[in-house]
Amino acid sequence: MAALQGLGETTALHLHSVIATRLGMKPMIDGITGLASDWMNGLEDDFVMRIKADRPSPGRPCWTRGQIFHHIHDLEEKAGHLLSMFKVPSVAMVAECDNSRELRGVSGVAAEAWQRGLATCTFTNISVLTKEVMREPSRALCFHDRQWTVVLIGSSTWATAVIQAAPRLGLYDQRVHWVVVVLEDGPSITASSSHLPLSLRITWLIWSPRLSQWVVMVGIASEDGMKVKEAAKWLKGDESTVISGAKLPLRTPYLNNFFGSVLRVASRRTTDPRHVFHPITRCYFNPTGVTECTGYVGQLLMLVIGSLNLTIVNSKYLRCGLANQEGTRVMAVQERKADIALGTCSITSNRLQAVDFTEFFKVIRSSILTGEPAAIDSAFVLFDVLSGSTWVCLVGYLVMVTTVLWMMGRILATVYPGLYLPLKDSIAVTTKSFIYQPHGRQPISVSGRGVVAVSWVAVITIASVYSGNLTAWLCLPRYERPVDSLEDLVDRPYIIPVVVMNDPNHMMFVNRTEGLLGNIAPRLAFRDEKRFQDHNLMKRVWEGTAAYFNSDRSHINRAASLNEALGRGSRFTPCGIHLGIHDLRQDYLGLMINKNSWFKEQINQRIRWMRSFGIVTYLYKKFNPPGCLLKNKREQGRSVLSLRQLQGVFWVWLSCLGIASIFFIAEILAGLG
Repeated sequence: MAALQGLGETTALHLHSVIATRLGMKPMIDGITGLASDWMNGLEDDFVMRIKADRPSPGRPCWTRGQIFHHIHDLEEKAGHLLSMFKVPSVAMVAECDNSRELRGVSGVAAEAWQRGLATCTFTNISVLTKEVMREPSRALCFHDRQWTVVLIGSSTWATAVIQAAPRLGLYDQRVHWVVVVLEDGPSITASSSHLPLSLRITWLIWSPRLSQWVVMVGIASEDGMKVKEAAKWLKGDESTVISGAKLPLRTPYLNNFFGSVLRVASRRTTDPRHVFHPITRCYFNPTGVTECTGYVGQLLMLVIGSLNLTIVNSKYLRCGLANQEGTRVMAVQERKADIALGTCSITSNRLQAVDFTEFFKVIRSSILTGEPAAIDSAFVLFDVLSGSTWVCLVGYLVMVTTVLWMMGRILATVYPGLYLPLKDSIAVTTKSFIYQPHGRQPISVSGRGVVAVSWVAVITIASVYSGNLTAWLCLPRYERPVDSLEDLVDRPYIIPVVVMNDPNHMMFVNRTEGLLGNIAPRLAFRDEKRFQDHNLMKRVWEGTAAYFNSDRSHINRAASLNEALGRGSRFTPCGIHLGIHDLRQDYLGLMINKNSWFKEQINQRIRWMRSFGIVTYLYKKFNPPGCLLKNKREQGRSVLSLRQLQGVFWVWLSCLGIASIFFIAEILAGLG
């Protein structure tokens, strides 16, 4: 732990004074006691930022050995030159100890870097750097382009301990380029570097007694571990800042060959003994005993590990889960029992508290699954064209017009007996106008003709609308209103909404008591319940008593699976389902990985490439063929006119014929009497 302790307040003040003196500036110290206080207020804003930490314990060891400080001034130039060659705007700097004599070297490196246009952020230790800057990158001068350049000044043993402890302190080691300035004579960095992960990117600046000069070394990954090799050195002569032709890159690129290292995978199932098709992911042993994965997500991972030369070992964790939820893939990755989780675990804020994700590889849409809207088949479609209230208005209209004509005839008959219109003629005049037929006895008064003429305006309008709608209804079938949104579901209290427990579609209803979500939340049921297991869920959906919240792909696969179970076939068989038009939500899918994952940047590069060139879409379509046939709106509108839709007319004809027969018999009996 002593190796991780940083500079104290006294050291910070001294270092500030030394740097300011070297630059010919008057130090101005203000507010050094506050957290994240800027102790370089007298210098340029982008020069040095001091993050205050707890005072280190006394008696802390230092890294001065041998005759190294005979070359301190030379080190300042070499380190500043080396840092400027990385083409970064700023670096973070952490020193091993707080001995004022040794800090002259630290101050000189910072001053040289600043003179070359490189800002320096000085921190007491890695823990402070992580807490104060990594969580808020916008506050840090030393964060740039998603990468860190962290300079460690001290012994090689201390620097190795710091690098190994960095992931546990929350530092994203994949985003860090470590630059170790070793201040000791003849350090042996080979033994300590062999224990470092292959994915680290490290550059050493060490003093070589054999060459009597400073040498740049880099870490190179190999099958036997990390090896340290010479990358470059400075030419001897007057131009002390001219570096010789680099044998290796001064900044090691991201590792793309892990030499068969094991990648621990958490998936929904155990590894199958042979290949089994699955649309998403399923791992199996190939004939040589090596684990491979199928499905569009599984194949995505296989392409990644193939390019990185990794091998996988699979373990079973049924659910994606939530943060700190036992027995889930989130918990397995969180506790580092697995390096990556396979499946369609969407990126949520809850999961990001415990694990990390790669860049998204697909966006999926969640919708409401219900049964296909049933066609409304009525034998009395003749009367269904108009609503009940419309029919009541029409009857009232007939009664009112008939009454007006009859009353006008009665009143006018007292003056002009020939203008009388009997009640039966008034009824006939009004009724026949609806079928565009005039009655033989029309009103002969001006007022009566006016009433009939005005009535024809309403008759023509109503009759035209009725005939047009009747034609449309006979040609195009009518369907029940489908469930396309949460509003539609609220209006159908008899439909049970079903979700997967702790799924994002479930979490959006948690703790909701108001609005649409609050109205539906008490009605929620879970897919794990016995009444919804196996094919019972889809059967209830077909019956119109349940609605399921999930992705479109999941809905279609379930419908196709039930079709196969019932012996109906799959690909060209109608699904018999309806997918809501409105999105419930849109989720971004990524591969769940550890915090501070050692391969995040490499896999992100490959996902971006596969997403841009359509490889992810190709894999999705390959492993998710049309499972069944979904009807679109045009197909639902096609229908053949049948006699069944017109039989109501004949029933009305038979009823009226029966009534006429009864009156006919009554009239015969009355005549005989």
